[in-house]
Amino acid sequence: MEMQNELNLIDLIDADTLTTIEQAFCEMTEMSAGISDPQGVPVTAHCNTSAFCHLVKSTAAGRARCDQCDKQGAAMALENHAAVFYRCHAGLIDFAAPITIQGEILGTFVGGQILIDAPDEEQALRLAYEINADPQEYLSALRKIPIVTEEQINDAAEFLYALSNILSSIGCSRYKILQSNIELEHATQSKSDFLANMSHEIRTPMNAIIGMTSLALSNTHHPEQVQEYLHKIELSSKHLLGLINDVLDISKIESGKMTLNIEAVSLREVMDSIVNIIQPQVRAKDQEFNAVAYEIFAEDVCCDSVRLNQVLINLLGNAVKFTPDRGTVQVCVYQEELPGNPSCVRTHFTVTDTGIGMSKEYQKQIFDSFSRENNTRVQKTEGSGLGMAITKYIVDAMGGSISVQSEQGKGSEFHVVLDLAKAKEQETDPVFPSWHMLVVDADERLCTNVVHSLALLGIRAEWCLSAGRAAEMIAESRRQKDSYQIVLLGWELQDSNGLEAARKIRQNGGKDDPALLLAACDRSEMEQDAGEAGLSGVIAKPLFQSSLADALRALAGNDGEETAEAAKTIDLDLKGKHILLAEDNDLNWEVARELLSDLELVLDRVENGKSCAAKFGQSPVGYYDAILMDVRMPVMDGYEATRIIREMERADADIPIIAMTADAFSEDIQKCLECGMNDHLAKPIDVQAVTDKLEKYLKTLRDA
Repeated sequence: MEMQNELNLIDLIDADTLTTIEQAFCEMTEMSAGISDPQGVPVTAHCNTSAFCHLVKSTAAGRARCDQCDKQGAAMALENHAAVFYRCHAGLIDFAAPITIQGEILGTFVGGQILIDAPDEEQALRLAYEINADPQEYLSALRKIPIVTEEQINDAAEFLYALSNILSSIGCSRYKILQSNIELEHATQSKSDFLANMSHEIRTPMNAIIGMTSLALSNTHHPEQVQEYLHKIELSSKHLLGLINDVLDISKIESGKMTLNIEAVSLREVMDSIVNIIQPQVRAKDQEFNAVAYEIFAEDVCCDSVRLNQVLINLLGNAVKFTPDRGTVQVCVYQEELPGNPSCVRTHFTVTDTGIGMSKEYQKQIFDSFSRENNTRVQKTEGSGLGMAITKYIVDAMGGSISVQSEQGKGSEFHVVLDLAKAKEQETDPVFPSWHMLVVDADERLCTNVVHSLALLGIRAEWCLSAGRAAEMIAESRRQKDSYQIVLLGWELQDSNGLEAARKIRQNGGKDDPALLLAACDRSEMEQDAGEAGLSGVIAKPLFQSSLADALRALAGNDGEETAEAAKTIDLDLKGKHILLAEDNDLNWEVARELLSDLELVLDRVENGKSCAAKFGQSPVGYYDAILMDVRMPVMDGYEATRIIREMERADADIPIIAMTADAFSEDIQKCLECGMNDHLAKPIDVQAVTDKLEKYLKTLRDA
């Protein structure tokens, strides 16, 4: 706890207490005493001051010398942190002891004005003349100064030191009380600010939801207007949900209850997930988006994937939000080895944008709660001001660091560094034909890393940066009878884009045309154009070694035939799948039934965990394809129901069970997994999320 710069001794110990302690010393020792600040300036009226000292201080020169002696004594006490002896300018013995509070010295207790032997009267007369004092009066007063023994001086000094320690203890106790009061005031103010901020932030989307609902109800005869109102209600609802999640997160952080669930995580899956989440926002603003992976030594690492996703989505969401239409946003991941710890790998994530940037002053407080830069563009952008504080806390909890570099009007770059343990990777030994590949992209670093990854897969490869150079290299390889079997094109080339390059290669090709693959972030948007341009498939960026292997394996399985399906993931048809849904709330059931109706699932509802376990136990083996399980239900909760189902002696006791609950914290997810559930979905229901989870686990069962 640091001492406040403006705090003085008198702020912590009142003048009456200081005077009482001072007088106690004078009465016990019959010596003079006083208390001064660290500069030697008195904070009390010295008691028991001798007639001699009064006389000396009656002249300007004498008073200046006495002040200098007091400052000298204070300085010596400060330097030694103990009681010290010294002779004043007039030859008297004085001593001083420091008054320390929280390790800092706020004052000095001085005492003395005594002699240990008879004064040198000749020298005394000379000093009297120097300070313009009457020599005889000066000498007479000096003779009245008591002469004491060294033992008396030592006893008095120890007593003075003991009293200074008492004053230090009193000051320290009062300082802690003062600090507690200040912290309480700050906490109260922070709570008030929190409530005021959240009241405003929550009321804004709530006002929109209520207002748009009223407008929709009053315009039922205008379907197009109702559709527009409903769209705005949806946007406001998502914003409100984000605010609530931020408030819950910051509450958990401040109470120290947020925990991390460390598990094996695929960086490829993490990056694919955040790219898929951020793509709709990027498309809505017509922004250029890029996701790249460079040096990757361990694709599988150990961390809390939910919290890592949260960090990256917060950073990317802000980048998109504060970057104007047709701007650029990029996320990058790369690694470096840790020589002292080969079991871990240092993993870097950077999020870069060409947005509005921020001032140097604001960069110092961007990670504070409710921190938002005070400019018109920022204030018009929705947000709680909590996202960066939560992000910083998560990164700190993971033992990492986060920094920002930004310039107003040019953009920002956030850099997250995490030292992550390497997870045990699955044994794979892909065998590919003796292919010769060409990698073409404007990013030289990307090219060299892809070539390195291909070499690890046993594939020879070269690279270049432009379509023009690629055409030259393809022609040269034909002349050398060493043609390329595959050309991997990036979207951005130095002289064109990947689609244009593909068309030119096909136009100038022959019977030994190479298969063409395109690497792009937004694969779904590219696949139709890719087929028309003669491409064999599209690989989703960022390019990890495993994603390259999967795409090449698919290509090899088709014997190099040109098919846009070669690199696609096969979608599973959910039509007619039997799903058991445990949900106790009628309104939630109605919402779930209507939202999932487009998937043409066969839904059976039960209202508690006991009924869920019973319904499943009574059904024919294999009748249900999956269970969507609420957690908090009457009679029996979802955790216990899952345990009962897992213990049943049935061939389908391993049925996919996915939690669908409002308990959305990381520890809630971990609890679901520990009781035997396969996965977790947070309410409110996101149809696409439900679809993705069902496809994932039903495909796993089908392939088993």
